[in-house]
Amino acid sequence: MAAVLLVEKKEDAALEARAAYEDIEVNFRTVLDCFKALAHKPSSVEPVWKLHKILMMEGVLDPALRELMALKISALNQARY
Repeated sequence: MAAVLLVEKKEDAALEARAAYEDIEVNFRTVLDCFKALAHKPSSVEPVWKLHKILMMEGVLDPALRELMALKISALNQARY
């Protein structure tokens, strides 16, 4: 399995990804690892973040239910969450 090093710091991210990093930090107080991995292709961070916001933060589902779904899916996939 291939491994991608994460772009941990906003300062290390390309200018194209920094605005998304800042917005993600505002919403989550940290940048999620999935976006740190995407930062290796800086043009992908902003569109994926916008889609995430629409699907996970602006939907009609109750936030608690969305969180339970994320926990269940993580458990089913034996993934850390």
